[in-house]
Amino acid sequence: MMRSLLTAVKNTSYKKIFILDRLPFTKDYARTEDEEAQKKIHQLIIDVYTSLGFPIVSVPVLPPTERVEFILKNIE
Repeated sequence: MMRSLLTAVKNTSYKKIFILDRLPFTKDYARTEDEEAQKKIHQLIIDVYTSLGFPIVSVPVLPPTERVEFILKNIE
């Protein structure tokens, strides 16, 4: 399973990966991880995309419409 996933990813080409900066931590019904686990997961996602050579664009915490504008301005 893991090997086929890695093969699929290596055969995929993305011009950019947009990673949204984390919003302030809030515990709710859908978030089962604590803040430290969320930070670790966020960093692991960044590490995996970086290790696969995908260019990453960090999207800052902004109001939703400004985040959309930021992404649209950074799409090539």
